[in-house]
Amino acid sequence: MVRYELLLISRKFQHPRQFELVMSGRVSGEQLAGLLEQQFPGQQWYSGTCRLEELELLPASERLLLSELPQPVRSAPTATSCLKLYIRRGPDAGAWIALSKGEHLIGRTAPLWLEDPLVSRIHAKLSVTTRGLHLSACANQQIAMPDGSRYESVDLEQGSRFILGHTEFAIGDPLVEGSSISVSPDQLEIQAPPKPEMARLIALVLAAFVPILSGILLALVTGSMLFLILSGVSALMGVVPAGQLLIERRQWKREVKAQRAAAIAARKNYAPELGEYFVSELDSASLGRPCAQVPPLVWGEGLWSPQDIAPSAPKGIHKVLRSLKKPKSDAPWYGPVFFPSTTGIWQLKTTQGQYAGSILASVLARYLPAIHAGRIRLVIDPSIRCLPSSLLLMRHVSSAQLVAPEESRHFGNEDNALSTIYVTAQAPQPVPGALVLGIWPATAECAENWITPHPVSAHLPDERLALQNLSPLSLARFDKMVHQLVALQKRSITSHLDSTQEPMLALRAHLGMSDQGEEVFLDLHEDGPHVLICGTTGSGKSEALRRIISDFARNYSPAQLAFALIDFKGGAGLSVYESLPHVQLFASDLDEAAAERTLEQLEHEVRRREELLASHGCSDIAEYQALDESEQVLPRLLVVVDEFRVFIETLPQANLRIDRLAAVGRALGIHLILSTQRPAGALTGQTRANLNTTIALRVNDQSESVELVGSTAASKLIEPGQAIVKSATKPTRNMQCSLAIEPPLHGELFERNRHDLSLMSLCRFEKAFVPMASDPLRAHAAELASKWESTVRPVSGFAQPLPLPEESAQPPETWEGIERGALYCGVVDNLHRARLEPLVIDRARSRSILICGLPEAGASELFASLANSPRKVLCFGPAPIQGTTGNLRVVTGEDLYSFLDAVDFLESMPQDPSLIIIVHSLAQLQSNIHPQHFQRLDEALGSLLRFGGAGSPLVLCAVDRDQNTLKSTGLCTEQWFFPFNATESLRMIWPKIPTCSPLPGRGVRISSGHPPQVFQLTRVQAAEAASSTWLQLTPSDDATLGAGTEPQNLLGYAPFDGAVVSRPMSQCVILLCPDVQQRLRISVALAQRWNGLQLSGLADLENFVRTLREGPNSAREKLLCLFLEATNDSRLPSLLEVLRSAGLNVVLCVPPSSRLAFDLGMSSVGLDDRQVVVVEATHPQDLQPMNWPAIPQGSSAHSGDYWRAIISKHGKPRMIHIPHNLAQSPLAVRPVPEESCGLWREEHHYGGSGNHDGQYRHGRHHRDIRAEERD
Repeated sequence: MVRYELLLISRKFQHPRQFELVMSGRVSGEQLAGLLEQQFPGQQWYSGTCRLEELELLPASERLLLSELPQPVRSAPTATSCLKLYIRRGPDAGAWIALSKGEHLIGRTAPLWLEDPLVSRIHAKLSVTTRGLHLSACANQQIAMPDGSRYESVDLEQGSRFILGHTEFAIGDPLVEGSSISVSPDQLEIQAPPKPEMARLIALVLAAFVPILSGILLALVTGSMLFLILSGVSALMGVVPAGQLLIERRQWKREVKAQRAAAIAARKNYAPELGEYFVSELDSASLGRPCAQVPPLVWGEGLWSPQDIAPSAPKGIHKVLRSLKKPKSDAPWYGPVFFPSTTGIWQLKTTQGQYAGSILASVLARYLPAIHAGRIRLVIDPSIRCLPSSLLLMRHVSSAQLVAPEESRHFGNEDNALSTIYVTAQAPQPVPGALVLGIWPATAECAENWITPHPVSAHLPDERLALQNLSPLSLARFDKMVHQLVALQKRSITSHLDSTQEPMLALRAHLGMSDQGEEVFLDLHEDGPHVLICGTTGSGKSEALRRIISDFARNYSPAQLAFALIDFKGGAGLSVYESLPHVQLFASDLDEAAAERTLEQLEHEVRRREELLASHGCSDIAEYQALDESEQVLPRLLVVVDEFRVFIETLPQANLRIDRLAAVGRALGIHLILSTQRPAGALTGQTRANLNTTIALRVNDQSESVELVGSTAASKLIEPGQAIVKSATKPTRNMQCSLAIEPPLHGELFERNRHDLSLMSLCRFEKAFVPMASDPLRAHAAELASKWESTVRPVSGFAQPLPLPEESAQPPETWEGIERGALYCGVVDNLHRARLEPLVIDRARSRSILICGLPEAGASELFASLANSPRKVLCFGPAPIQGTTGNLRVVTGEDLYSFLDAVDFLESMPQDPSLIIIVHSLAQLQSNIHPQHFQRLDEALGSLLRFGGAGSPLVLCAVDRDQNTLKSTGLCTEQWFFPFNATESLRMIWPKIPTCSPLPGRGVRISSGHPPQVFQLTRVQAAEAASSTWLQLTPSDDATLGAGTEPQNLLGYAPFDGAVVSRPMSQCVILLCPDVQQRLRISVALAQRWNGLQLSGLADLENFVRTLREGPNSAREKLLCLFLEATNDSRLPSLLEVLRSAGLNVVLCVPPSSRLAFDLGMSSVGLDDRQVVVVEATHPQDLQPMNWPAIPQGSSAHSGDYWRAIISKHGKPRMIHIPHNLAQSPLAVRPVPEESCGLWREEHHYGGSGNHDGQYRHGRHHRDIRAEERD
């Protein structure tokens, strides 16, 4: 439960009213205003000049002074270093007034308001003039002086003292008078040497007188003086040491007297009068010099006998003789009875009442400055009813039950140092680290020391002290002393809550509440620089981390504090805070590469901060932030690692980097919070030495608890969130961690009695129903993020994370090498420059890239994007995209002739910078073609990579396990590795690469002269190129191709690059076509194209030969296109021989046959492949007698526009396309010579009179149409 002390001041109240608000959690100013509205309707409350509703979250145990009107900031009515009239001792000790020029009244009225019953209302008047100070009594009163004299008026000066009733006054400035006095414990005791022994002196005197008496007797008996002389000499030898002993004794007495005087003066300075001490400390606090040490425990006045250390008290006559012989230097000294402030129990054997309260007030008044300074804290048992409630308005004062000692709470005070004062009205019990003051009528069993007020008797720890008088203090005066210190609390609640409005002097996060009901904070300046959080599963480590992050994110802006979160618990614990503007880095064990990237970035950040501080001449971040001319904001960085053991086991190199962060983090403003279940073996000595604070939640092993907090207490914690905080700068505390999201509030409001600490319940506040979000933690993080939505974020020293594959990265407007045709295809993670840079494929940097990984890892995405880019792409392998585009040409190997054409193209060393050559799916490509052809591809790529000039195309080769299939891959100047779905066997082939997230499109680039870089592929962007599409050949394009060549010489064109193919120069060209109709059509088309005569059948050939023998010689220059259905006629060889002898060029359109050479009457060697053209041969038998590969079925989408044919090119079969309708193009029309007209007319006339078949008539009719078109 969280407790608030409220002091409400209103004109509706007769006196200020004090309240205690007990709530289940911390409240904000708006919530508190709502609660007070229920009790005081229509009342507006202000804290200083600020409305209560404007205050943010209030710290627990906060003391609030609320009024109905704004209170301007005033100087507190506190003491200052000036001449004062103050009360040294008495019921009103500590009262004072500043002595300004004029007349000051002394009495039970203003300004001192004395409570001494022997002092009248106006007892005396003090006049302050330029001549001095004059005190005069009033109404027949007298003024007593310390020496016992009495006067009606007296002149005073600084240092003067006088007494009125039981009150002693003084003139002076206690701060100046006591500022140079410092007393050590050794000065409080007499440090004299041992007292000389009296027995030795007596022995020496006796030894001197015995020889003298003997000499006198012998001289009388013998009458000789010789014996007398000898005895005198012997006596003299004893008298000399006795005299020396007397001198030592006198010196010892003088030294003891001096030591006694010094010890008495030291005791007076160590325990000065209450009024003098309080006014001096009040002055010091008002001047910003808080209490330097804890004062002693002073009960009153009595006797101190410094030499009364005999082991047992004398009895009878010895006691009387001792009292008669006791030297004056051993007389007891009357002064304050005090004891060092140490832990223990003191009991006041009486019941509660005003007198008991005045005695406690006198004791506690000395501790008020130390409590105000925070050196000790005061805890008041709720059973106490004899102290004013104003005590609870002071910080470090709380009301709680006295806690019985338990083993789990014995920690942090091994040196028995005093940290707490407990005041209780029950039987006192010992509490570690506490001084227990109990009011109980019967002697408690655990009471070490006790005091009885009536009559005064005491059992004291020092037998030399005897308490004779107690020094009660007026409770009204004690209340005023408390209010004076409350007014000194300069830290306003508004400035404390709004840390963004003032310089960041501390980094504090609220952890929870201690067992004493006080707030526990984690301060990275005091408790840091680094923190360790340990606890077993379910102990609340992750919730504690979330609480710390939430509080830091609420109280500090992104310009003050940045986060680097590493969650190795699956990301479930800290991932909700990834959206905070403070978070500059986030990683989890779900992405090991991101965690390693975070480590690398932290290392670069350390180097960056070191260089930044060095360039400005600063030794640490505090000096840099104090500079006015700092060029950039440098926030502190909080690195949080959840499950640190798993983190270093996963990334073994993390330990060295964490060691460096721990060593240099404080100066650079980098703080670590490490969370783990077991610290043993996880932390190195370097890191452990810099962990100044440990938050130990429940652990299973007692040895781990001893290692963490020095006791077994952590192993005995039960509830989740219970923790022990051990710090190098603060005492160890038990606490309950708060939740990251506060539950609905409920509580109760109590009113305190003005004169005691009793409470009266006023109202209860029940839990309000608040509809919960589906994910309250994410909603809470979103609320924190919205708070800093409008703030300007500082420049981060970390690169932004690479975009995920599903994210669409905005391409830059320009990039390096865009004018040279460089391609933008992604972003590169440049950790050295802390930024993301464009991933550019630039031929000036690398003309070939080897892409390693499975196709789905990144190669397919890249090739598909390249296929859609404004660049020509030649792809060896399956098509990267569906459909066809003008810039993409795919060579799968299923069409051998397309593959051979593409290889021929590579062997020609193309000089086209805009061309991109892609080779992928090598295993599939290799299975589709002959090994010899695949080797040719390998050699062609190798030659292109070795000897390609500046204008050679870009080559991209994608491999997985088939990397060794192509030897030319070893010539690639750059390598890209995609680890997505890569098996271990595949990774073993690769070189050692940086850790990379296994995501599609995420890879590592390795090139000579550059460190490895991680990148993410995006859509390819490129500037428009001059030639970005392949030449697409259509029937209209065929005319253009034929324009540079005479139509009678054009056979077709190469389908790959559109090169013109002329008809074979052989006298006899053999055109093989298995289909009769296609064979006839091509015969007619070629006759038209080449201006030749088309003959159909052997009968037409015989008629033509007969005409040839009878006709003119000019007819012998004609070209014949002969269509034959079969070649097995024995007349054919003789007829062909006639044509050959006549020098006529003949194109034989014949069916394939294995006996073709024999049927045509050729030599047994066979046909010359240069004179053979095979058309639409899709089966091996269609190519007989040629031993060429068949044309694949349906390999062309334009089969209706051209015929696919195979010819011999450089001794190798290659495919060409023979267009259908080139003759229709005007560019292909060629005038027919006049001498040929007679022949065409004769052919036509002969055909009309002869008996020819229909095919010949079709050809003749076709020729007539051609003639008509020419006309």
